[in-house]
Amino acid sequence: MLSFLCQTGKYKFDDEFYIKNFEMEVSFKDGNLSCTWGALIPVDEGKSQFNKFVQRDYWSDIEFTLNSKGEVEAMMYDEHKGVKITK
Repeated sequence: MLSFLCQTGKYKFDDEFYIKNFEMEVSFKDGNLSCTWGALIPVDEGKSQFNKFVQRDYWSDIEFTLNSKGEVEAMMYDEHKGVKITK
């Protein structure tokens, strides 16, 4: 199962995002995943991991995508891709 902690961090969006070149922060607190704009509600697709969510305030579709190593590499916010910023 993909830990919610793997999804935490910052994601950089391009100039086509709702706010140009925005950095979205994803955090985990008190058992809940949230982003800069509010809570993320997991979508249960009957799989062993949650990688799809609904951003509650705007009812936007969120999906975390994995690279070939199984690590979270990006966050899809509606049709916009935010690349995870690595330290």
